[in-house]
Amino acid sequence: MSEQVVRLESELFERAAGIIEAAQRHLVRTVNTAMVRAYWLIGREIVEVEQAGKERARYGAQMIERLAERLSGRFGRGFNTSNLKRMRQFYVRFPDGSQVPEELGGSQNGAALRRLSSGDENGAALRHQSGGSAEPRFPPQL
Repeated sequence: MSEQVVRLESELFERAAGIIEAAQRHLVRTVNTAMVRAYWLIGREIVEVEQAGKERARYGAQMIERLAERLSGRFGRGFNTSNLKRMRQFYVRFPDGSQVPEELGGSQNGAALRRLSSGDENGAALRHQSGGSAEPRFPPQL
């Protein structure tokens, strides 16, 4: 094999490796952004359900414990009681968020509360139009 062929193959390899590495970095950023949005949305859902309860403090603590148990059973680590409380605080601290895309729940303010009040366990209430309120903005401006 000639020296020029070896050099061309080496350059091709480096370019291909660079493309793959750039795609991997982009993928990590995309996943991280989606998870931050998911945590904010979970926090919003928790706050809405808690605010509907008459005995907020006692009901809220029990509800978060049960939710943590069920989410952990289905999705594994990361959804324990303390993390769910952090998600709730994240939403409370930044209630306006940012432009959460509709496919991630952005225009569905009140989804958990509507689903509970309608008795819809399949999530059909999630498709309801928001009552003209502004879209949440994400990430929050500090």
